[in-house]
Amino acid sequence: MTKPNFQQMPLEQLRTYILEHRSDDEAFHIYIDRRRAQSPK
Repeated sequence: MTKPNFQQMPLEQLRTYILEHRSDDEAFHIYIDRRRAQSPK
């Protein structure tokens, strides 16, 4: 199975993907990195 392109996926869609695929560490880390880039607080 081919993984989606997490970098091009909208953030909300990536969040939904993570909730459905909780064991996908790569997607989780990309999500966290992108969230931090949006609001570095």
